Amino acid sequence: MSNPTAATIPRILRERFRSGPRFGYSNTFSDYFSQDDDVAMDYVKGLLACGLFILSMFLCWVLLLLVFKCLGRKKVGFLSGAPFHAMASNTDNHVAVNPWISRGRCIVAFSCGAMFIFAILLTTVGLGNIDVTTTTIGDGAVMGFDYFSNAQGTLVTADQYMRAAASTRDEVVAELIQFLGALRDAKEQYDAGNVEEAARITIQATDDLGDFLRGHLMEINRTLMDGQQTCVDVKATTDEINLRGVQWGVGLVMTIVPTLLLGCLWWTVSPPPRKHQQQMNACRTWFIVPLFSLLVVLSFVLCSAICIAGLVNADFCSGGEDLSPDSTILNVLIEQGSDPDGLEFRAIEYLVRQCDAFGLVRGTPLADVEGLKRSINSTLFDIGSLMEEITAVDTVALSQQVGYNVTVVQLQLLRLRQPLLDVLRHLVDFIHSLACRPIYAVYHTVAHKAVCTESYTGLFWVFMSLIWISFFGLLALTFGSALYPVLVPEPFLWDLELKEKQEGVDEQDCNNQLDGNHVHSFRAVSNGKDDSDVAPVHQLHDDHEQALHDAKGDNSNLKLDKEPDDDHEQILQAAAIENAREPEPNGATFCSVKEPAGFVADIVNVESMPNEGEATEKPLIDPTHQSPQESGAQFAERGHSFDSQVSNSQAALGEGSDENTEGLLKASARAISAVPLRLEGTPSEGENEHDVFFSVRDSTADPRSIEPRPSWEWPSSPISPPSHDSEQGVEAVYSGMDPEEEASDLPQVKVHSIFSGRMPS
Repeated sequence: MSNPTAATIPRILRERFRSGPRFGYSNTFSDYFSQDDDVAMDYVKGLLACGLFILSMFLCWVLLLLVFKCLGRKKVGFLSGAPFHAMASNTDNHVAVNPWISRGRCIVAFSCGAMFIFAILLTTVGLGNIDVTTTTIGDGAVMGFDYFSNAQGTLVTADQYMRAAASTRDEVVAELIQFLGALRDAKEQYDAGNVEEAARITIQATDDLGDFLRGHLMEINRTLMDGQQTCVDVKATTDEINLRGVQWGVGLVMTIVPTLLLGCLWWTVSPPPRKHQQQMNACRTWFIVPLFSLLVVLSFVLCSAICIAGLVNADFCSGGEDLSPDSTILNVLIEQGSDPDGLEFRAIEYLVRQCDAFGLVRGTPLADVEGLKRSINSTLFDIGSLMEEITAVDTVALSQQVGYNVTVVQLQLLRLRQPLLDVLRHLVDFIHSLACRPIYAVYHTVAHKAVCTESYTGLFWVFMSLIWISFFGLLALTFGSALYPVLVPEPFLWDLELKEKQEGVDEQDCNNQLDGNHVHSFRAVSNGKDDSDVAPVHQLHDDHEQALHDAKGDNSNLKLDKEPDDDHEQILQAAAIENAREPEPNGATFCSVKEPAGFVADIVNVESMPNEGEATEKPLIDPTHQSPQESGAQFAERGHSFDSQVSNSQAALGEGSDENTEGLLKASARAISAVPLRLEGTPSEGENEHDVFFSVRDSTADPRSIEPRPSWEWPSSPISPPSHDSEQGVEAVYSGMDPEEEASDLPQVKVHSIFSGRMPS
């Protein structure tokens, strides 16, 4: 491993991140470890304040969306989240009518694409760097453990030799003291030269060596054991953090959910007919949009948490006097109350100063071991000097003069010299095993590279990715109206025209008769077109509620509901078309009441009308009788509900019909509540002034339970239910055919029109 000389840290970016708003609270990392609880809480409050500031910005946006939702489309338009509603137009390009439709779709598509890109950045760059950080820290912990283990092993061996040398030293010192006393007594009879001085120096050296040889290295051993345990804990923590699985899981969720929302948008803009429309509507409304909203909420909550983590990282790496993790670590030790003269503080101080002993008041942490090594070297030198002085004299004569066997002294000195040499060798190995430069390389890799470079880079990209994912997610929800089909009158409205006056039914008469309630006469014609020329029915809310909303131009007779009860009533508002034309042949005319209090008068579509002069014998499809052209399944499905009755009648009647088919105009009137309805009308001008079918039903009645009541003459007065409070529906059929003929001989119906209105009681 290389020995870096300086920390490579993205200081500019880190300091910018650290400068996040703390609202007057502390941003000093070491304050968290202060023994003063108020100081520690001051730092914590600063972190929480910044995190809540980020969270509050997104929460304000969410609350604004909820307010828009409550206000509804009438006040805030498409911002309410309801479908876009384009005004009625002569063009079939509703996007051209309301430019915000295409803008909203582009914004949603762009937002989903941006979320997809930032999800990839979050997974690869953000979480990828954090995963590299954990790996680097784990590897550094393993290397540190190896260093501490080797040093501890060497230290334990040296300590064993030192303990053995300590007992030998005691015996040798006692022997030397006796020898020195004998020399002093015989000094006048025999000149021993420098033996006495050498013996005195050796005794002093070996005596000073005693404290170290009796377990002085145990403090160092305890420090090494603490370092080993710290490395084990760090490695266990990094092993528990399995970011690879989380990384790919987060990536899949963050990319799949926006893709699903983009699929909903694609399905919305795709041309009809759309398959599985009801299932798709339910999936979009109850699964995809809520799942997307949950993803956005989790994104900005996690963004706030990552912001706090990033601040902690920046405070650690840019704290202290030199704006580096080195001084931050020393400040943390001081706040924790560590003894500056203690071995642990001295070791860490020496390490974070890049093993530079210059300026260290208390010296290096291994200064005592270095001193022991020097003492042992000095003692060995003194022992050698004493042995040389003894050898230089006549040992036999010296022994006789002092009365002490000098050979025994020589043997004792050799006995002490060997253990001291062993201790010295192991001390040198221990010092080499704890060389500062290799350990600093590990520290630099963990603290500077992993924590302050890779971790910071990962947290920065995670934070930025989440903040943009949250932004674009909320932007997509703001323009959520683009996910729904546009509520716009379809092109078939050119077939629906407001007549100021019809033959046989005078609008003023209708107004007078209805006691001031305005009556609009509608005329539905086919102009001889076949089915291919008729636009499909537009689905309101994609759930088969079909209605018109806005009137083209200004209609003074049109009254709108001022206080809608629900979203359905907001959508189902009155519709009227200006620029009336004179009645054409082969059409049917009728007038219907338009009362705006929750009721509407709507013509949705007329697919075919009889051509003049053409006649065929096709059966009338009655909701209570099965047609010869229908299968049992078709008849059962057709009778399921009133709406499905109409649409399935089309499918059942489609077989065998062509552009020359003569049929009936079937207008089904339905009320939203049990209020009686009344329709009146006259046959159109032309040769075929028959084939008009009026159906009046109450919404509470089962369509299949109402028996038709035929009337083979055009009624001179409006058709009404028996009473105002009756829930019974009636039907009136006018036809120029013989009433004795079978129903199967009646012309075929191929219409799906819905009229709703309410007559005053």
